[in-house]
Amino acid sequence: MLMLISMSGISLLLQISYAKEASYPLVTQISASSTINKLNIQNDNVSSIAPFLVIVYHKTGGLIGSDEKFIYNSFTKEMNYFNNRGIEFSKVLSDQQERSLKEILTNNTFFEAESFYPPIDSGAADFFEYTLIATIDGKINAVYWTDVSEDMPRQLWNIVNNIEYYLR
Repeated sequence: MLMLISMSGISLLLQISYAKEASYPLVTQISASSTINKLNIQNDNVSSIAPFLVIVYHKTGGLIGSDEKFIYNSFTKEMNYFNNRGIEFSKVLSDQQERSLKEILTNNTFFEAESFYPPIDSGAADFFEYTLIATIDGKINAVYWTDVSEDMPRQLWNIVNNIEYYLR
């Protein structure tokens, strides 16, 4: 499956496949391009580095079947929120808030994290699934985990809690 996320001149193309004998998504290839700064990234090979930040955070699952998306890009400075109940809104972040987001991603070792932390076989069917994709200054990573995953970096919770905080 291919997923294209495009906003204000930035496009992220994700090739998502499923782990063998499981139904959990695995991002196998990431491509990013920007018509604004002629950026081209293919699997972490950066041919031109632009000082921008893009965050895509997707949270889905739970008993009520929640589906929430948070998208931020530094060209518009807008944090956008969408959910499956029809609620949409955006908020413009300050330069300081953007710097804080960059520090949170960098200081919490997001770019060193593995891309896939599958859930343990606990029999639970109501867990949440999380996908976080971010690019900062030419570095890009995508991470998938659930709230019942083992061995996932606990710093991921700090990152997503901060992303959600900026929309309050």
